[in-house]
Amino acid sequence: MASSPEIVARFGMAGANPRAVHDVVKDLPIYADRRFRFDNGMEEFLDALRFMTKSDLRRYFPYGFLRPGTAFASLVASKKVEVVRTSGTSSDRLQLLWDADWWERQELAALKSHPFIGPHLTSEYTEAVLTTPLCSESVCKTGPATMEERRMDNLLFLNTQHDPSRWNSSDLSRMADEIDRFRPAAIEADPVYLAVLARYIRDNQRPVFKFKWIILTYEFVSSIDKTAIRDLFGCPVFEFYGLTEAGVFFLECPKGRHHFCGVDSVVEIFRHAEGESELRGLPSNAGEAVVTTWGNSAAPLLRYRTGDLVAVGMDPCACGAPGPAVLSFEGRTRDVINLPDGKVFTPRLIDDTLAGIPGLAQYVCVQERADSIRVDYVSAGPRDIGRNIESRLNSIWETTRIAA
Repeated sequence: MASSPEIVARFGMAGANPRAVHDVVKDLPIYADRRFRFDNGMEEFLDALRFMTKSDLRRYFPYGFLRPGTAFASLVASKKVEVVRTSGTSSDRLQLLWDADWWERQELAALKSHPFIGPHLTSEYTEAVLTTPLCSESVCKTGPATMEERRMDNLLFLNTQHDPSRWNSSDLSRMADEIDRFRPAAIEADPVYLAVLARYIRDNQRPVFKFKWIILTYEFVSSIDKTAIRDLFGCPVFEFYGLTEAGVFFLECPKGRHHFCGVDSVVEIFRHAEGESELRGLPSNAGEAVVTTWGNSAAPLLRYRTGDLVAVGMDPCACGAPGPAVLSFEGRTRDVINLPDGKVFTPRLIDDTLAGIPGLAQYVCVQERADSIRVDYVSAGPRDIGRNIESRLNSIWETTRIAA
């Protein structure tokens, strides 16, 4: 029997107007069958809507987001919107539409609201970016793109390869050199990418550039990577949570909690979605993030399931912000390990269990059978750490197979 969703927390409700949301979505074919309610505010408006998923976006792109009388080619040619591709795995990649200035507008608003970062956002502010290569509709800065070709206004995109496992010492040396030349105030990075660069700088005893702060985003932030980055660069490191298709929503404060920073958006945290009971084993304060966002009029989303799990704290933060806030990002719902006894292990719980093992650079846990988990790992040094990994994981479950 399908079970009703259980709401852990909602963010952004105070500034949300259901009629304003409806004005943005009412002419879009993708929402033609929705039944909207307005009389009792945003809560009733949301509760009347069914969930949407990535498969909905793939199915309806682009025509589900075209208003009557709008031709897709003409819309793109007008430069009022741009076509963007997410950088997930091949099964998760999406094409979607952005209003021309939407991403920059909401990201800047979020950064300005941050007590540490906001005061530094002057007209001279510069930032390095280390993630998948800079790509647009017509060009992708891969291969032998020059530093100047990879610079856009105040940003420098460092990476030129889709697969960072193919980086060699020349690639890493070039990126470190370009940081020294560009001298950015900060760097926004995929944590895995920056951890690789950090270990290269450390192992080759290169001078360490002093960023004012570092923002980690784009994917799950492992404590192993975050520690390597913080230990080398010695500056504040903040996590920034967002989705290419939906916007930015949470930014970590100096006290380690993640506060809502969304613009024209609402985030709901559900213990489980419709008909799903496998997440009931999560702690009572954890659930899946479901977002509604209408600031991007080219592709507004209603109750969009992110597939991301978060743990929420309801009490005020030590930084002075009121609750609720996100305590931790727990990883993807698809990566949760469910054991036959009903126990649930999120990627965050596993990561915390393995944190601090000397020489552990990367790892992946694979549930091979209902009662069997395999762990593949990469060592950052000559030490055999397999027994250490096995001992740590056997403290939370019994059957583990280790492979270097």
